Amino acid sequence: GRIVVTTSSSAPGEVGYAAYAASKTAMHGLVRCLALENASKGVRINALMPFARTRMTEAHFESGFFSEESAVYLTPGKVAEFATVLASRDCPVNGEVLAVGGGTYRQLELLQSQGLELDPSEADADRILACFDAISDMSNPIRYGAGSEMLSDRAKSNVRRAVLDRNRT
Repeated sequence: GRIVVTTSSSAPGEVGYAAYAASKTAMHGLVRCLALENASKGVRINALMPFARTRMTEAHFESGFFSEESAVYLTPGKVAEFATVLASRDCPVNGEVLAVGGGTYRQLELLQSQGLELDPSEADADRILACFDAISDMSNPIRYGAGSEMLSDRAKSNVRRAVLDRNRT
């Protein structure tokens, strides 16, 4: 089977839409969990982040943010074509959020930086602030397929730290 849920382009954040953005961002975690839980049953679950000219987006056109000429490409029907793909047996992805609108198709990811490992005894606020560029460097991000992979990665890091600490003494 296939399940397609919808989220929103407001999910990453939009002024005045905190509750709406939070609920739509939660769809990413929900879809990922449901996909992992149901993959063995042959069920694929994805989220569609549509953008089309609708009553909800009309203000973007009225303000001139989008031109009237672009409206021909931003129809709900164009989004529906992609929803059809996500619902098909041939859809190759599972547990993903895909943005679509105006002929643009993109997959969104929840990523983590490589980060930085500091000796806990040296990790005070000043040291952390001094290293923030390295902590937030997204030039080579890590993508985890499941939260357990992130926990496993952190556990391995703690084991490395324990071995290093043991070797120092």
